[in-house]
Amino acid sequence: MKKLLLTILIIPFLIGSSYKLRATGSAADGSSYVDYCSDANCVSCWRFDPPQDKLLDITGNNTPLSVNANATYGTGKENNGYTFDGTGDNLDGGSASSIDNIFATGGSISFWMYIDDWGSASFPRIFDKSDGVGTTGWNIYIRDDDDANPKETITFLHTFSTSFFRWNADANSLDIDEWIHIVITYDGSSTSNDPIIYKNGSVLGITEASSGSGTIESDAAYSLLIGNDVNSEGIIGKLDEIALFDDVLSADEVLDIYNNGLR
Repeated sequence: MKKLLLTILIIPFLIGSSYKLRATGSAADGSSYVDYCSDANCVSCWRFDPPQDKLLDITGNNTPLSVNANATYGTGKENNGYTFDGTGDNLDGGSASSIDNIFATGGSISFWMYIDDWGSASFPRIFDKSDGVGTTGWNIYIRDDDDANPKETITFLHTFSTSFFRWNADANSLDIDEWIHIVITYDGSSTSNDPIIYKNGSVLGITEASSGSGTIESDAAYSLLIGNDVNSEGIIGKLDEIALFDDVLSADEVLDIYNNGLR
């Protein structure tokens, strides 16, 4: 079993005016690695693997996920994950204070996704922490509706007090029938900030499709739904290795997670 060291690794790059610090672990050969799920800025980490409860948030910040409808446990990217059929199934992460408003002053979400089929929903939700109608909260979804332009891509939406921001990654950014690693980082403290969307460790081009204004809206009243939303617009595919951070991952860290995992 990997032993967690009571040390901190200094990552050799600057964030603002200070060094970023991350928790480390020790491999069997004595080398150290960044243990992202044990880091203080990781507010939730769901890996879906034994020996822990497969629905357990291994950070200890949240209660276990609840399974709704037909979400099924099976093969994931790293050992095990969950499969969704695009109807009413989801994993409900609740609304613990640790996962509320993670993008308000800078946050990140990392996950592996396998799309089995584009499905028939207009905008299948990968994650949704909103009121379901786009007036409060945020969501991440797939765009492949017949009228969508761009198509076969990923969208990040976050509401503000006057209107919402919506950013689309470039067309044809997503693929079916293969595992894809996605990271989205965003700091909603200023309307001039844009998210960064990574696929397999590389930055995707994005377009600001809707421009918001005002101040960022709180999502604290809404549960985090994984694989679907309250309107049953869900993905047809699999999700694994999900982690939320209350800070902005650097490009180097995103590449490290893609290549080496959350650990």
